[in-house]
Amino acid sequence: MTRALANSPVAYARPRRLPDGSRLLILGTVLVGGTVTIPQRLDVGVSGLGVLTVVTCLAAWGLWLSRPWLPRHLGSLVLPLALFVGYSAGSLLWYEPTQQGMQNLAVTAGFFGVLLVTARHVARSPDLAASVYRALDVATLFSAVVYAASVPLYGMGAESFILARPFALFAMIGVARQLALWQAGDRWAFVRAGLLVGVIFFSVSRTALVASLFLFPLAALVRGGRRGLLTAAVMAVLAVAALLAAVFLSETMYERFFGYDATMEVGGVTINASGRRVMWDFLIDASRDDLLLGHGAGASSVLVERTFVNLGHPHNDFLRFLYDFGLLGLGIWVWFLAVLAWSLYRRCLRIVHVAPRELPVALTPLLALLAVTASMFTDNSVGYSFIMLPMGVLIGCAVGIPEGEHAPRGR
Repeated sequence: MTRALANSPVAYARPRRLPDGSRLLILGTVLVGGTVTIPQRLDVGVSGLGVLTVVTCLAAWGLWLSRPWLPRHLGSLVLPLALFVGYSAGSLLWYEPTQQGMQNLAVTAGFFGVLLVTARHVARSPDLAASVYRALDVATLFSAVVYAASVPLYGMGAESFILARPFALFAMIGVARQLALWQAGDRWAFVRAGLLVGVIFFSVSRTALVASLFLFPLAALVRGGRRGLLTAAVMAVLAVAALLAAVFLSETMYERFFGYDATMEVGGVTINASGRRVMWDFLIDASRDDLLLGHGAGASSVLVERTFVNLGHPHNDFLRFLYDFGLLGLGIWVWFLAVLAWSLYRRCLRIVHVAPRELPVALTPLLALLAVTASMFTDNSVGYSFIMLPMGVLIGCAVGIPEGEHAPRGR
């Protein structure tokens, strides 16, 4: 395979040698992601997690700029992401910079940087993808074991070494990984995905639970055909049944869905908005002051913190982008999500019929992207480095090689 890559038309655009720092950064980013919120315990004026984010961002861009590499097939994919990061950074020039804005920018720019570095390295050494996914397995296992161990001590929704909701959001990526392996022929991966969903249930994160359950039918749809559709239908029924059982057989989960602030109506059912409904309405109204261009990176978090008690940030990335960057910035981000999802989906369709054992390298980031996008409606997932930086690595593994060429193996 290496010889074939060397003879390919795009090989001349690839660096002949890459510093060992690139591989260290790529694998370290995934492994550190598994610690989720543990680095927050290290406080040096700013949280340890913030320091790690900034260091990773600077290291990624330093490594990429040392040997810039952007082939045509990747340039068209990351164009909207580049515009979004550029607009985010630019907003700090014409609006007063805030700490929250700088942190959010570091996460988004770091996501972009590790994506580029990973894509460059995979283009030269496709086997790196296997190491990345082994690192993801280790990171997922670590976070799940640490969080599960805290449940008997502190109960459901435990806030211990790893905070409950952040853990659940990271675990969605692990579920995506196992479901991709399941579709590649590993039947035990289906069981492992189910166990991970069980640990997510104990976190009492509604969004992560619902998103993870519905990844099961979505994973089956990729294969297409009657068998794929039938499997997806069966998985959808089982997902609904599992969700109903989780809600109505657990008093804690029932309260999370229907107790406290049951003011948000979804499909004719009133559910608990956890105090967010008023905040969301407020943000929508406040966004009208500058609907096109927004109020600058981090402005929504400052506004929410000043106006509401114990909320801190918008708990909705789409509304955060609307207030911070206006319709222009939000539209660019949605453009990026659509282009990326379509690219990953096309790769899955091509791989599943040619080399199904290599499906995880494209299907994992696709499923993870769908789950994270769903979580953006109720959380600020795009602002979490332990979500976005590993996601950048996984996406880089998938898009490093042009469509139609041999895909790296993510097993």
